[in-house]
Amino acid sequence: MNIASNVSRARARQLVAQGRLLFAGFALLAAVFGVLTRGQGVEALVVIAVWTAFGAVILWRANKPQGDALLIAATVVDAVVIGWIVLTTGGVISPFFPLLVLPPYSVSFLYGRRAMTLMVGIGLALYIASLAVSPRAVDPRITIMRFGAMLLIALGVFRRANYDDRVQEDLERLATWPHGWAHDREAIVRALLGRAAVALRVSRVALLWREADGVFFARLDGDDFDLEEDDAAPIVGEELAEASSFLDADQGLRNVHDSIEPFAGPFVAPDLRARLAASTILGARFASEAASGWLFALDMRRANADDVMLAEVVARLVSAGIEQFVLAQVIRDGAAANERLRLSRDLHDGLLQSLGGLALHAQAARRSAARDPRETERRLGVVVEQLGEAQRTLRDFVDELRPELTRRGEPLAERLRRLAESIAAQWNVPVAFSTEGDFDGADAGDIAAIVAEALTNAAKHAGATRIEASVRADGDGIRVDVVDDGRGFPFHGRYELPQLVAEERGPWSLKERVASLGGEMAIDSSSRGSRVEVRLPRAS
Repeated sequence: MNIASNVSRARARQLVAQGRLLFAGFALLAAVFGVLTRGQGVEALVVIAVWTAFGAVILWRANKPQGDALLIAATVVDAVVIGWIVLTTGGVISPFFPLLVLPPYSVSFLYGRRAMTLMVGIGLALYIASLAVSPRAVDPRITIMRFGAMLLIALGVFRRANYDDRVQEDLERLATWPHGWAHDREAIVRALLGRAAVALRVSRVALLWREADGVFFARLDGDDFDLEEDDAAPIVGEELAEASSFLDADQGLRNVHDSIEPFAGPFVAPDLRARLAASTILGARFASEAASGWLFALDMRRANADDVMLAEVVARLVSAGIEQFVLAQVIRDGAAANERLRLSRDLHDGLLQSLGGLALHAQAARRSAARDPRETERRLGVVVEQLGEAQRTLRDFVDELRPELTRRGEPLAERLRRLAESIAAQWNVPVAFSTEGDFDGADAGDIAAIVAEALTNAAKHAGATRIEASVRADGDGIRVDVVDDGRGFPFHGRYELPQLVAEERGPWSLKERVASLGGEMAIDSSSRGSRVEVRLPRAS
């Protein structure tokens, strides 16, 4: 038995126990009144009160694993006690005769329809026995009316138990609706329609919905499933434009603003009706930010207003599944785009900048080959050295793309110093570089890329003869400052990151990287040089 059934059984025990206690109280009150008036049947009333109260205690304390055995025993004793009292106090005209409905009432809550049918049979047997052993003349009218009353009560309790069982099954199906689906639209929609068919007790369901990618139509007929792109043809008639659900059957219904009312049609568009090919169509609308459309349950037997409301709940669950898939797809696409952007920035700020400098050194070496062999040798040495550095950078870059590899544990401060020395040699400009603080938890790749971009811009574009750079870490985050004595940026003055972005000033790669990290940036530029300030929060 599942958790939901255990919870339902526990509540049923409590309800029946409360009813028994209430009945025991009335029996005691009747016994007291009988004593005061010197009436008959006081002993039977006391027996009823004591046994009913005792049965209530058993119900309160009945737990697994002995709980079911106690409940069954209590129900059997109920029938025996009540039957004995009825047969010994007048048979069919006994004042305690109505108590015969107590056992069926109790077991209908605890064990459902089958147990209740058994108890009704026992009650009818006691009734027939009371006719045989009754010492008094029996009025046929009373016999017929009581027999009919017993059947009426049994039928009502049976129908209530049947309805409760169906509601319980519906709730269990909805409560166990699966979460998390595959990344394939066809697999997701098939699974959703399969769950919808089970919840709505049909073998044929269909789904017509719109996403940003287009309009789709899916149909599940037993094990046969098909999914295809559709056009934007009408789905329902104008009379159902504001309806959230409808039932196209012998007695049509529609739900408009949470009010179910009779409706004769028309329901779905003629073309769609031909595609659905169903004698009965139960439709429910769904709408979310990612998708909107209709869920159809086809050829449902004996559908009613309860099924209309249930279909709306199922349609919302189907909508949630589709929305989850669409949003996951958007997130995957966004993550892929962000990763491509990151790769382009890393290549631009690292390898491409280095290759550009190496090309300049190679051209200078070629020009000086005939007139200055020493200069040529020096430049070729720089090229060889920088090629080794570029190879190391590229290897680090490739390793970062392979998460199964263990990244080298080079300290960030040492990595930054090596980077500054490489840029100084590559562009033949002195760089005074310093680090301070604890860089544990800092994103080494992003910080190194920011430093490389700022130093390269100063050496390559500003024509600086000296660059000073510092990277400091404290409790507030990471601070990067790069100062040069070159000609500055094409603009003069101090600009913060929002203004640089709005006016499209400054190096785009540096701005994008700082913004993506949630940092701050400022550029102070003049004809005598520039200053780049970057403030980054520590990586969480």
